Amino acid sequence: MVAAEWAGFDCIPYADFATAFAEMRRDWTPDIMSTDDRSQYDALPPVLTVYRGQDASRRLGLSWSLCRDTAVGFAIGHREIWHPNPVLTTRRIQKSKIAFFTDERKEKEVVLFSCRPYAHDKIKALPAHSEG
Repeated sequence: MVAAEWAGFDCIPYADFATAFAEMRRDWTPDIMSTDDRSQYDALPPVLTVYRGQDASRRLGLSWSLCRDTAVGFAIGHREIWHPNPVLTTRRIQKSKIAFFTDERKEKEVVLFSCRPYAHDKIKALPAHSEG
């Protein structure tokens, strides 16, 4: 149910979902994804690069993108949410770290089981959004 409804969320309580994902991970199956999302998930390599854009003051979340440009857009701002200190985090992960994939919003989104920072995360500051 979470995979089917995920794209409808904006203010996601990541810590709550990470706890729930940890509890359910033993029973996880890629069959939770839609047919289209599952075929894209199946085509992913065993190790891949993912990107997350957000404000530097926020804790990392579960939602990442396979598309760098999508993450940059989220870092600067999205859906009328603008960030004063945008950053782009890049991470190499194993496919087994992905709870599910969704492309419902055309964001190539991967949702990870955990939102803990990795020692090898690469974080880059980006220019902030300017009005007008």
